[in-house]
Amino acid sequence: MVEKIDNEGESRLVQRNFSAAQLLVVGLVAVLFTIAITNMIAPVNPTGKVVYVPQEVETNETNETTDTTIVSAEEVSELATTLIKDELVPAGVEVIVTEVAEEGDLYRLTIGLTQNGQTNELYSYMSKDGQYFYPSVFDLETNTFLEQKPEVETTPTEQPVPPSFDAPDAEVPNVKFFVMSFCPFGLQAEQGLKPVYDLMGDKVELEPHYVIYENYGGGGPDYCIEDGKYCSMHGIKELNENARQLCIYKNEDRDTFWNYLETVWTDCTLNDIDTCWKTAAEKNGIDVASVETCFENERTDLIKAEFEACQEFDVRGSPAVFVNDEKYSGGRAPDNYKEGICSGFTTIPGECDTELDNGSTGANGNC
Repeated sequence: MVEKIDNEGESRLVQRNFSAAQLLVVGLVAVLFTIAITNMIAPVNPTGKVVYVPQEVETNETNETTDTTIVSAEEVSELATTLIKDELVPAGVEVIVTEVAEEGDLYRLTIGLTQNGQTNELYSYMSKDGQYFYPSVFDLETNTFLEQKPEVETTPTEQPVPPSFDAPDAEVPNVKFFVMSFCPFGLQAEQGLKPVYDLMGDKVELEPHYVIYENYGGGGPDYCIEDGKYCSMHGIKELNENARQLCIYKNEDRDTFWNYLETVWTDCTLNDIDTCWKTAAEKNGIDVASVETCFENERTDLIKAEFEACQEFDVRGSPAVFVNDEKYSGGRAPDNYKEGICSGFTTIPGECDTELDNGSTGANGNC
């Protein structure tokens, strides 16, 4: 069991039995942007990759690596503090590791970042040998980011940042959202847009699109169709699910489409999607045979159209959202999307006055 330990030593169960092998490392830039929302920190590591904490690895006489020593919690705290100060935050930001707790194969670090009297806290992770630092992690079993601590509330004297996005106006705004069916950040976008659909209904046209590359992963059948012409980042299973979702969007009503997506988010994984989608379809009253027929007859044409749309809008990653063909720039929480979309109405409807629950959206990265 994973335990979240509070200041009084009490604990509550959050997640079952995960190991480092079950955690997908999310990019540094994404995490720093999450922190920067309030914002006091600008990212300085542009790679979006795992940060490696250099450690000496012992080898035996056959040059095979041997197990490294598990470092203490105190050493982990020092390593993380030095790394964050030297590599990840600008000068003037105070970094304090307030807690180190064991979680499976990892240490979980509670880190406080303070600047100009304002403090944000977040969780990050480090391997027990001190080799790898994970600013944030994504649980593949639950398709969620492991919880980050909430941002500290701003003081009443602080002024909110005015919205930076203003879409061209239309009677019925069109929202194109480009995702990958198993990109965790695309999932964030879809989960942020679903409450907007629930609120707005047919007053907004929410139009799904899928990010398709050419010759990805060498163009082989593990990623691509049509001899490498159309590929998906997370493999052929993802590409096939992209096509099935397009079939469902094309042939079913919008409520059914969104309900199907929600079921897939909850019940399916990339590993089992080739069979799980049928259960998700049946659960939402979708005729499986009809989807299979569409898939067999139209998969290539549907995916080709997505590839062309990506070229037209210069989409290179997931998610990318366009309101009335203007690229959206803003947060991924439901109310963020609602505000961006409402800026695109010729006549603003009353629904735009409704405040949606933003909840926790995790790190704003991209696949």
